[in-house]
Parts: sequence; C-alpha cells; structure tokens
Amino acid sequence: KNGSIVWTDLSTFLQRDLHGNPQFFITSINDITERKKAEEALEESRQLFQTITNVSPVGIYRTRVDGYTTFVNPRWMELSGLSFDEALGYGWLNSLHPDDRNPVNLSWNHNVDLQRESIAEFRFLRPDGSINWVISHAVPEIINKKITGFIGTITDITDRKLAEKEIRNMNEMLEHKVLERTKQLETANKETDAFNYSISHDLRSPLRAIDGFANFLLEDYSVKLDAEGNRLLNVIIQNANKMGYLIDDLLAFSRLGRQEIQKSPIGMRSMAKSVYEELITGINPSNIELYLHDIPETSGDPAMVRQIWVNLIGNAIKYTSKKPIRKIEIGCSCVDGENIYSVSDNGVGFDMAYYNKMFGVFQRLHTVKDFEGTGIGLAIVKLIVARHKGRVWAEGTVGSGAAFYFTLPGV
Repeated sequence: KNGSIVWTDLSTFLQRDLHGNPQFFITSINDITERKKAEEALEESRQLFQTITNVSPVGIYRTRVDGYTTFVNPRWMELSGLSFDEALGYGWLNSLHPDDRNPVNLSWNHNVDLQRESIAEFRFLRPDGSINWVISHAVPEIINKKITGFIGTITDITDRKLAEKEIRNMNEMLEHKVLERTKQLETANKETDAFNYSISHDLRSPLRAIDGFANFLLEDYSVKLDAEGNRLLNVIIQNANKMGYLIDDLLAFSRLGRQEIQKSPIGMRSMAKSVYEELITGINPSNIELYLHDIPETSGDPAMVRQIWVNLIGNAIKYTSKKPIRKIEIGCSCVDGENIYSVSDNGVGFDMAYYNKMFGVFQRLHTVKDFEGTGIGLAIVKLIVARHKGRVWAEGTVGSGAAFYFTLPGV
C-alpha cells in the first residue's frame, strides 16, 4: 500500500499419495526482508571498506596474533614494494630491513603478551634497493574477549627520517666547528695573554726608564737647567705617567672581554655611595652637591658593576670641576618594568652631534689639556653593560651638563 518492498522466500513441495502418485503442491512464503537488508548493509560496508582502504594515504593491514598477515591495502603494497600475494602470510617479513627484523619481532611479541597497542618504527627494503621508513600503529582485534589478531596502519616517515639525519649531520658539523672555534679562541686568548704580557712588561720597562732618568735629571741637574729645560722634563714625566695609565686601562679593557662573570646580588645605592666617597678623597668636595636617591638592588658581577660607577661618577666629578657649584645626581627610574640607573651632572656636557664617538676606545670629546683621561673609561662601561645583556646611552648639552643611563637585566 505504501510502496514498500517485501522480500520473500518461496518454497514449493509436491505432495504424493501412498502409491507415490502426485496429488498437489504445497507452497510456503517466508518474509526475509530483514535478512536481505542485513545482506545489503553488509555488502555496503564491504564496498565502503574496500573504497577506504584503496584510497587511504596510509598503509592498512590485518594479521593474526602470530603475525600471519591476512590483508594489506594498496598503500601498504606501495610502501613495501610487495604485491598482495607476496605480502600475505609471513611473506611481509621479506620486505623488512634485515637490521629491523629482530627488533620488530621482539616488540610485536611483547605487545601481544601485554595485549596492548603496538607502535614501531622500521624500514622497508624494497626490491629495487630503495628504503622507506614507516611508523606502525596496531591495535588488538578482540572477539569474545580474546585477542584474535591486530589491525594496523603504517605511515611513511621517510622524509622525517631524512630530515632528522640531516639535522644530526648538521649538529655534528656544528659541534666540529664549535670545537675548531674553541681551539681558535683558546689560541687567540693565549696570543692575547702573550700580547698583554708584552704590553705590561716590554712597554713598562722603557717607560720606567724614561720616568726614572727624567726624575734623576730634575733632582741632580735642575739647577743647571733653565726654566724651559725643567718644564720639558716635567712634560716628559707627565707623559710617561699618562702612558702608564693608558697601558693599565688597555689591559683592564682586554681582560674584561674574557673575564668570567660572577653573578650575585648587588646593593646599588651603597655601592654608588662608596665609590663617590673614594673618588672625592684628596679633593675639596665643599662645592659638590650630591643627590643620591634610593636605588633598587640588581644582580650581576659586583667587581664589574663597581667599575661602571667608578667611570660614570668619576666623569661627573671631573667634568664639573670648572663649575662654581657642582651638581651630581645618582638615581634610578623604572620604565616598563626595567630599572634604568643614571648619573647626571651640570658640567661641561657634550655635543650630541658627536654622540657616536662617545663609547669608542680612545674616543674623547674634550682635549687632554682641558680634562685628563685616556679615552677608555666609557668603552669599559659599554663592554661591562653589554656583557650583562644591558643597554647604555647618554644625553648632553654643551655647557649644561650630561646624563648617562644604563640597564642591567642580568646574565
């Protein structure tokens, strides 16, 4: 009535009499619609499974518990290089790389015993001699609470393995280069040490001789020399001393670049105060107005950080020396969570047009005649701050003072 279809099973029997003569037919009709629907669903599932396995980008296989293979899909055959018939049974073992057969067998038996998923990486050695790396995932097939076999997949990981090998080769090459660079650095350090030794001893010896003989002349022959002769001897002594200071600064700068950082907490305010008190020893500080603000602690190498304060505070004292009232301010500000330490003064300042020269070795923005110095102090500051992964910069105006800033984020 509603257009539906009913499947039936028609059975007909010939009824005979006692003498075997045919009398009539008996026919029975049975409704087999549900059975037909089940068969159609089964066929549909079979076709779906076949389609999925045929187009799957991964290999699919089915085995018994002992590894006897009952099914492989086209992708599996493509990866292994075996045909369907060659792969069935234990034939698939012939495609395994000889070095991988025993590990795969041990892993398989272990996972069968534990009744759990099996995961393994191995190589297919194809008939043409090429190698495909695959990773296998197999889950137990359980019927009536008993493992009857495994259903699994294999995925091609050849590109990944090649990339890993390339990375290993690159790492080995980098390690080799690092060893070479380390040896070169050790050689360079030894050469630098030898150079520093030469500077420290070979250059100091003639300097000591020049200074010594010049002083002997002043002591023993000053009365025989006129005013110009005595002045020239004093110039010789002063320049010999300056050369000595320059050698000391060069050696200090050289050592700083290789010196190992010993990190520890630093009380920045107490350190700045101590440095200031040491630097004003021997001078009249009555016209110096020091503004030392609260400064937060930091972490770094105390000896190196102290050298920062020595150079910056020392410069502030030096470059305000010609001012009737000398103002020096030491403080710290926090910007975006970063502590910025500063030393500012009202001294001679500098022209920002020459800012790029300020932190270079032997770069001076004022003549030695006006202010003594070797031109290495700010270069040392920059090196120490850089080794602490910080920043350093300055602002100045000619005749109105300068301000130096630095950060110490730590090492």
